[in-house]
Amino acid sequence: TSDKRIVAALPTIEYLLSQGAAVIACSHLGKPKGEYKPELSLAPVAKRLSELLGMEVIFASDVVGEDAAAKAAALKPGQIMLLENLRFRPEEEKNGENFYFKITSKSRRTISLVKYFSDGNIDEIVIPTSVAWEGGTYTVTAINGHKVFEDVYTDIIEIPASITSISADAFLGIKALKFINVDESNKAYSSENGVLYNKDKSILLCHPSSSSAVFNVPNSVVSIESNAFGIARDNNLKSLRIPASVIAIGENAFSACTGLKDISIDEQNNAYAMENGILYDKKKTTIIAVCPAYFMSNEFTIPKNVKAINNGAFKNWENLKTINVLPTVPPTLGEDSFSFTEDFTIIVPKAAYTKYKSANYWKDCANLKYAGMKAPVKKK
Repeated sequence: TSDKRIVAALPTIEYLLSQGAAVIACSHLGKPKGEYKPELSLAPVAKRLSELLGMEVIFASDVVGEDAAAKAAALKPGQIMLLENLRFRPEEEKNGENFYFKITSKSRRTISLVKYFSDGNIDEIVIPTSVAWEGGTYTVTAINGHKVFEDVYTDIIEIPASITSISADAFLGIKALKFINVDESNKAYSSENGVLYNKDKSILLCHPSSSSAVFNVPNSVVSIESNAFGIARDNNLKSLRIPASVIAIGENAFSACTGLKDISIDEQNNAYAMENGILYDKKKTTIIAVCPAYFMSNEFTIPKNVKAINNGAFKNWENLKTINVLPTVPPTLGEDSFSFTEDFTIIVPKAAYTKYKSANYWKDCANLKYAGMKAPVKKK
């Protein structure tokens, strides 16, 4: 068998390794049709790649199983691992079929959907209740993976009755999704007007891109989960009503709502407050989210009373350029409370400048200044 394809990949692999990357390589060979065939194993490929690189190539005996997961977790910068033949997995060629599953229990014959791929627009994705494999039938009980549908263009996702678990970030990065429909007999989840909830609608899990400018959170909802309105950029949603029943809002909950102008909080709500385009906790010491369309400029002022800013609070404000910070004690930030682009400027109190320069995440802003601070003189 020729090693031309291995040799062709060497420059890319060597560059990645030289830059300190931990490399996981994958490929396919022959047509095993979803079955393990020793003669089509990539173990000899790992050996040849090791000879060409002059270093060990760690080989995983599966693709998404325990061995691959354990070795991937232990992989260090500058190391490379090769997965077993992708075509040993039935999902690689089945269903047209863009579903990739992971076995969660062989004894109970259950599997989890971990990835879905598509090269074009899909009108509707229907998640199967079961998948035939190795002479048996495996029930699909979970959608558990990071960004399972990332970069997939689809209008509708149909969730069967068999699903009992869905990871919080499963729908992150999906494009154009408008409806999530759950089978009425599902005992763990429900949907209404395309919005995903837990069964009794006490938890709002995922609100796809809105076709309406206004959305009223149902009075049954107690919690709005992380990323609930943050799976994909949404310019359509302008106004949101949060009832008195809501007592918890997760991180990045509204991080994709770029057109949001107003969040209306029920007067009887004891957990949250809204003022001047800012969603706070009830004491107004933590900024939960902002409504970018409320503001007429690309500048924002953080009030003196603020002690913390949630993850993703400003993520939906795409043209924000300047933040004036009034608190003399740096508010606690999440890792992605702001997007520190090159032209993003933060102006802090002069007396507190040193504190901000050493505070977590604040110090990551290249343009952290105080009012009247002179720009450094560039050397000629």
